This record gives sequence, structure tokens and C-alpha cells, in this order.
Amino acid sequence: MNVKVSIIIPIYKVEPYIERCIKSVLHQTYRNLEVILVDDCTPDRSMELAKQLINDDEKNNDFRFIYLKHDHNRGLSAARNTGIDAATGDYVFFLDSDDEITENCIALLAQPLIKFPYNFVMGYYEAKGKTFPKQDVRGELLNQKVIAKSYHNNQWHCMAWNKLCNLSYIKKHGLLFQEGLIHEDELWSALLASTATSIYCVDICTYIYYIRENSITEEEGTDIKLHHYKRVLQGFYEFQEAKNISFEGVEDVENRIIEILVSFMKREGVPPYQRYLTLRQCDKRSIGTRKKVYCSFKSKILNLDKFMPHLIGYVYKKALSIIIHLKTTIQISF
Repeated sequence: MNVKVSIIIPIYKVEPYIERCIKSVLHQTYRNLEVILVDDCTPDRSMELAKQLINDDEKNNDFRFIYLKHDHNRGLSAARNTGIDAATGDYVFFLDSDDEITENCIALLAQPLIKFPYNFVMGYYEAKGKTFPKQDVRGELLNQKVIAKSYHNNQWHCMAWNKLCNLSYIKKHGLLFQEGLIHEDELWSALLASTATSIYCVDICTYIYYIRENSITEEEGTDIKLHHYKRVLQGFYEFQEAKNISFEGVEDVENRIIEILVSFMKREGVPPYQRYLTLRQCDKRSIGTRKKVYCSFKSKILNLDKFMPHLIGYVYKKALSIIIHLKTTIQISF
């Protein structure tokens, strides 16, 4: 199965890094590629350098290059969405323009597709500038509940890059990136985990991730971070409501986002009740949707507070957590 792959590269203020990125694409051993470069109104020579490298390369005859440009700077999410709209490949691959991919990246990720048309295939990555834990999942996962559980357990990375994603699957579920959101990858991966029924992880490094000290996420303040973390949870609930998402593992996805948000609020010293209130205020789902999602007896007990007034719900959740803690402590002691 020689699938056609569309590599989407958003470009904005990456003049010092664009050469290594473009060269890593031009040197791919896999040749059935469409390369989409989205100029997000970059003020430097990034786009000019990229085009020059492509024009000077003698091996790009079998590549198709598409150059797109925004009327004004709209951000990474919008650039990726523009690339998705223009893509004609069977699968899309997101590459940040300050990173690079290994020569056999696309070839390795496309190999499992000979056997089965997975929703997405991912590989390992090497981080330059910071150490990250290696993802644990290997091979295929063919069950929604298992995929959601592996996402909750942080067994595969939440970044959009280094994933070969089925374009029909993306368009069917409307898996676009939310514009204006700093942590767009966290929300997008949560939506993947909520909709995917088949994934495959290649046990080889295929992506080199460079961490820059002056990145947006490094510079953002506490209030901005809290605002965007809340928007991730809100976006997940909105997607769940709009797409009528409900399956046995959906709570695992929800809990992963909640744990990230709560962890941040704890670090910032937000009082317990205020943390709880923040989570409840993010949830605008209808009662009907909540009943459908929390349908099992255990789930109803654990999430009964979501159907109560905030203060009563907080007291209930607090009492429940104490009971669970005592039960766990007693079991450990014996």
C-alpha cells in the first residue's frame, strides 16, 4: 500500500532553523509525498529560504510542493488547519518548522499501513534541550477504551507532530485545531483519543524535537496558562456535546485533562474549592449528555457531583475522596 502523504509545515519566524527542517524533508527515502508550506505572514526570510532550498534540490522531481499564505498572522492552529484543507494525501503529517525528521521517518510510519489503515501511526522522538519520558505503547491498539486508557496513562505523546494521520478520519470527525489556543496539541490529542479506534506505534525514533527557550509556552504567565488550560477542558466538553461522543473510555480522556488542570492550579496555590469550581464552570454540557456519558453505576457514583449545585457537589466529592483514600489505606495495610 503506497499511500500518499501530505507533510504540513507552518512557517513563522524560523529563519535560523528552516534549513534543517526542509533538508530533512527533501532527504526522505519515502517519495510519494506532497509538501504543503503555509506562510503565516512570517516577517523574516524563512519562506524565501525554504523555496530556495527546494528549487536548488535535484531530487525533488517526484515531490509535489504547495505554497500557501495567510493574509495576516493567525497562529499555528490556523496554519495547520489551512494545510489540512489543502491536503490531497491519504495521510497527513505535521512537522514544526524548527524541528526535523529522520531520513526514514515517513517510510517507517507508512510501513504498518500495508497491513491495516490505522487512524494514525506514530513514532518515538528525540528531544533536544530537555528530557522527556519515552512513550510506553508499542505496536497496535484496536480498541477505543484501550486507546483512551493509554492516553490517560501518558503512554503516547500529546504533540500533533510525528503522527501520520488518516485524512479521511480527520475530516469525518472534524479534528481541526482550535485557533488562538496555546495548548492546541493537548486538546487535539484528547479528541484523537476520544475518536480513534486504531493506532500503531513504531518503536523507532523518527522525529527530532528542538526546544527553544523563547517559545510561546515558555514565556506565558500564570493567568494566561490557567486561561488556556481551562479552554482545553472546555473545548473537550464542547466537542463531546457537538459530536455526541460517548463510550466506555471517554472518562479516561476527561480525567487526563482534569488532572493536568488541577496539577497546575495546585502549583499556583489555588484553594481546593476554587479548583473544583473552575472545573465545574468549564462543563457546559447538557444534563442529557452527562447522563449518557456517566451511564454505569460506578461512573454515576464517581460523577454524581456533576448533577448537583456547586457547593453540595464539592462536599460530596470531598467525602467520596476521603472514603476512597481510607479504603485504599486499609487494603494496603493488610
